[in-house]
Amino acid sequence: MILLFDGICNLCDGVVQFVFQRDPQGMFSFCPLQSRKGRELCEKYDLPFDMKTVVLIDQTENLVYTRSTAILMVFSHLSFPFNILSYSIHIPSMIRDAIYNCVASNRYVLFGHFDPTRCAYNPALRKRFLDFSEPSEDSALKEIKE
Repeated sequence: MILLFDGICNLCDGVVQFVFQRDPQGMFSFCPLQSRKGRELCEKYDLPFDMKTVVLIDQTENLVYTRSTAILMVFSHLSFPFNILSYSIHIPSMIRDAIYNCVASNRYVLFGHFDPTRCAYNPALRKRFLDFSEPSEDSALKEIKE
């Protein structure tokens, strides 16, 4: 499974770190949306290039999840007690995504952002990235200004 995320968002970075630490089997790979590979995956799966959503691609089932559903599907693959959160999938997506969108729209204000050129992931996590190139500055800066 591939988790696409905003490569300069502190909240998104925290999610990546959280999942990595709880995924000893290496089920998840990670890729910043701003990277070359991130853009290719968006094109391949006919996804809009939207920095305000996390995307989970399940290649074995050929399924793509976005927003709150993506996060809950990630939790469903983690061990107890985190997998309990996946039961929130039964809340209508309209409600879940309204909350998700509110947080996503304010994530830089609430959690900040960082300079991708100063990113220092540990080597084990770096190996799980599909593309560890720096996010293109134009896409990263455009998102912060919006």
